[in-house]
Amino acid sequence: MGSSPQLEKRRFIRYRARDKVFAALGEKFSRVGKVTDISVGGLAFEFVGEPESSNDFTRIDIFVTTNGFHLSGIPCKRIYEIPSPNSFEQYTPTKDINVRRCGVKFGKLEDNQLSQLKYLLDNYASRIVF
Repeated sequence: MGSSPQLEKRRFIRYRARDKVFAALGEKFSRVGKVTDISVGGLAFEFVGEPESSNDFTRIDIFVTTNGFHLSGIPCKRIYEIPSPNSFEQYTPTKDINVRRCGVKFGKLEDNQLSQLKYLLDNYASRIVF
């Protein structure tokens, strides 16, 4: 028996982030990593770290390392945190590095945050085509 194709459930167009786009999750930046994909509704990023259940994950910052762009204090909710399917294992000589993928849903954005996010999508991301 073959499996049926899974329907895309996202409400917003997803974009693949370019190399220099990073996210920092939590008031204390408990999770910092490279953004893999992003939309107006949320993002996913990969980081090195151990699983953690924290109540601190209610805000996220997004920044671009090449030009000082920094979108600060976006309200959010962590939707998932799993071992990364794109692990760094192929690049490292050791299996001791724990690469994880985290998915975040944005809360209500202020007008200036939304315009900055749209600027980021236009200038530092490419639309993902299925």
